[in-house]
Amino acid sequence: MRPERINALLVDTTPAAWKVRSMASARYGQALMLEEGGVDAVDWLSQNACDILLLDVTSFAGSAADAVMLIHACLDVDAPILLLGDSRLHTEFNAAMEVGADDYMTAPFDHLAVLVRCRAVLRRQIPLIHRPSSLLIRGEYCLDLTKSVMLCAGVRIKLTAKEFLLAKMFLRYCGKTLSRELLGRLVWGDSFDAMSRTLDTHIHRLRKKLGWTLSRGWHLSSVYCRGYRLMEPSELSYDGKSVSARPTISVRRLA
Repeated sequence: MRPERINALLVDTTPAAWKVRSMASARYGQALMLEEGGVDAVDWLSQNACDILLLDVTSFAGSAADAVMLIHACLDVDAPILLLGDSRLHTEFNAAMEVGADDYMTAPFDHLAVLVRCRAVLRRQIPLIHRPSSLLIRGEYCLDLTKSVMLCAGVRIKLTAKEFLLAKMFLRYCGKTLSRELLGRLVWGDSFDAMSRTLDTHIHRLRKKLGWTLSRGWHLSSVYCRGYRLMEPSELSYDGKSVSARPTISVRRLA
């Protein structure tokens, strides 16, 4: 009996990837489409659908975590992500899985093992297929991803298209440091100039509009030589304690 066909996007620039692709396609009828580099994969996904993404962690200019975040931020993709790479890249695998990748495999890649792992990942995704994905809610903030509308405590906040993309990224990955390269590429694409202050200007305006300052609990801060990070009230610290556990000062009337 011929196994059920899986429509997968294989993003890998190594010659070995072609072998996995051809063997799987010939023997199991897999539609493994090869696109070189992460940019091409994002372009392809903007116009096509697939059941699962197989991503080589070395196929991107940035980190694998950046690639996963870029795909999730730019596209409404429900397809799970299976990472492929060398066994020495466990740190890279773990970082990518922290931000949304679903599983990983290490080389050498056997075509049957890849097929079995794809099916296992897809089985885990079945209960999630119909999950609502049009709203992103974090604390008092709610983003309607379909209408590009942002609410804070029920009040609509007017944001430009670029500001909305940045806000979506920070809220989706709240507590994580997002690199300048990732944020710039998300908003300006390949034309982003890492030496320009344009990104910093947009983030300054966004911080002001949303009140992401320590005085309000939320805090959007720069991380030296790395990028930016949004911290929500429960994650902020005060002398090693959470905000909710800050010491209070009581005043008593003296007799």
